[in-house]
Amino acid sequence: MRIHAFDAARSILLTLGIVYHALVFVFLYVEPSGLAEFLTIVFLHQLFHAFRMPAFFIVAGFFAMFLIDKRGRGAFLKNRILRIGLPFLIFWPLLAISIGWAVAWKFPSWRDVFPTSDTRHLWFLYFLMLLSLITWLGQPLLSRMATIQKKVPISLMMVVLAAVTPFIPGVIKREIETSTLLLFHPGVFLFYFLCYLMGLVIFMQRDRLLPLVSDRSPLYVAIGLVGFVVFFVSQDWGVWFSSFAYSFAVWFLSVGVLGVFLKVAGSENRAIRYVSDSSYWLYLIHLPLIFVFLRIGSIAGLPASLTAVLAMSATFALGVISYQLLVRNTFVGQLLNGTRHQT
Repeated sequence: MRIHAFDAARSILLTLGIVYHALVFVFLYVEPSGLAEFLTIVFLHQLFHAFRMPAFFIVAGFFAMFLIDKRGRGAFLKNRILRIGLPFLIFWPLLAISIGWAVAWKFPSWRDVFPTSDTRHLWFLYFLMLLSLITWLGQPLLSRMATIQKKVPISLMMVVLAAVTPFIPGVIKREIETSTLLLFHPGVFLFYFLCYLMGLVIFMQRDRLLPLVSDRSPLYVAIGLVGFVVFFVSQDWGVWFSSFAYSFAVWFLSVGVLGVFLKVAGSENRAIRYVSDSSYWLYLIHLPLIFVFLRIGSIAGLPASLTAVLAMSATFALGVISYQLLVRNTFVGQLLNGTRHQT
């Protein structure tokens, strides 16, 4: 069994990191030309942030249990160490140096880089490795818990999670918080663990839930968008319901977007497969490139929106070219994807 839709979702959600970071950092380099440009850019990056990584962790939980089911717990742990733990240890110091250079246009001192407790945009690998260890240790219990949920409607689960999430300390201040330090915020980790558990539940009940999530995806996305618009309008009002609207947006958009992938990307597609193969590499290297191209756009005097588009498109193009030349047919591709392509 291969879930092409979730393969596609995982790769697109990772690749959206290029778009998100270009939008979220552009105002560090270029002032908005007006209120309309400011609101458009903020709306988009807040919208992507609401579902991108939560949906990614749902998919990660799904594929974790898929791998255990297919290969067993031992092979699962070995796979996670080789595909997540090792790339994290290799790329973390390299990216610390390259991001330091891209921000200041000079190489940081070794004292500024080592030792560092900031995992930067590789925090998700750190979280995934810890979640993999939890899954490896607790798989029998987690499987039993997922089985117990068979009589609980997924919509009710989402409502409960959306209602509870604002009460988890440190998760929603305005948007979902990200904890990039080795000593991460426990509330943030708990939130992504809940996303991961949602993926585990979906796998354990895949025969029932995959068609259901696909069929209801338009409704889930609509509910999520309404919640997000309410949040976007009210986020500066200091009202209690803003964080709850955002939480509903997070859960319903995350599951709804995955349902859309189930609906439209259920079969093999060579172009999406290529993006899927390259997405890990693209995400690893994209952030220093984003900073470089944002600076170039600011030097060229481009408006913020065009600077962001330049950073997105140039980073994606350079990332794909470097993947094809340096990664796809090499040991790096073997490290990241578990295979070395011949074409």
